[in-house]
Amino acid sequence: MVKEFEMNPHVKLAFDTLSRFSDFGCAIGILFNNGHPKYSHFTYPPTFLEAYHEKDMALRDATLRYGLTCNGRIGWSELERQGWDAASFELARSFGIEDGVCFALEIEGHKTIASISHRKGCPPSDATLERCMDALSLATLSSLEERRTLKLSQGTLDYLSAISQGGKLNDVAGILGLTYSGARARRVNALDEIGANTDAQAVVIAIREGAFSPYRTV
Repeated sequence: MVKEFEMNPHVKLAFDTLSRFSDFGCAIGILFNNGHPKYSHFTYPPTFLEAYHEKDMALRDATLRYGLTCNGRIGWSELERQGWDAASFELARSFGIEDGVCFALEIEGHKTIASISHRKGCPPSDATLERCMDALSLATLSSLEERRTLKLSQGTLDYLSAISQGGKLNDVAGILGLTYSGARARRVNALDEIGANTDAQAVVIAIREGAFSPYRTV
C-alpha cells in the first residue's frame, strides 16, 4: 500500500469547509493529473458511491465534465438546463441527494473540481459559495507549492536514475558502483523515502511530484 503523504493543512481546510456546507455529502479532487487528483475527499453515502462506481458514472458525470472543460461554479440544476448529461444527478436523487453546486478552477494548468450537495431550492448563500471557492484555491496553490519543494536524497535520485535505464538490481549495483546487498539496501531506502511498493511505482510518484526526471544529468 502506498504511504499517504502528510495532509497539507490548506487541503484539510478545504475538505472541512466544503463538508461543513454540504447537506448530503461532497466530492473534492485537488490537482487532477491524468484523470486522478493528488488529494481527494468523498463524504457522499457509501451506498451512492458504490452505485456510482458500479455504473461507471464518472464517464457521464456532468460535474467532472464541466470541471475539466470550464471554470467557475454552477448549480447541478443549471447544468441540466444547459443540456449536460443528467445521469449522475438522477442517480444522486435516487439516493436522496437532492441538488448541488459544482466548483471548477484552474491554476497554472492544473484543475481542481468539487461538488457540494444541498436541499432542493435551498442552495448555500453566495458568501458561503465564495468561501468554498477560496478554500479550494488556497488548497490548489499550496499543493502546487508542494510539488516545487518536494526533495529526495541524492542516493534516492541516483537509484531512480539507474532503474529508469531498465536494468535489474544487479545492473543497478554496477551502475552505482555498489555490491548487490548495497543496491538492495539503496532500493529499500528509496522506496521508503518515496512511499512506494515497487520500482515502477517509485518512478511514477517521483515524476508526478516533480522531484525527478529520467532525463536529468547525473
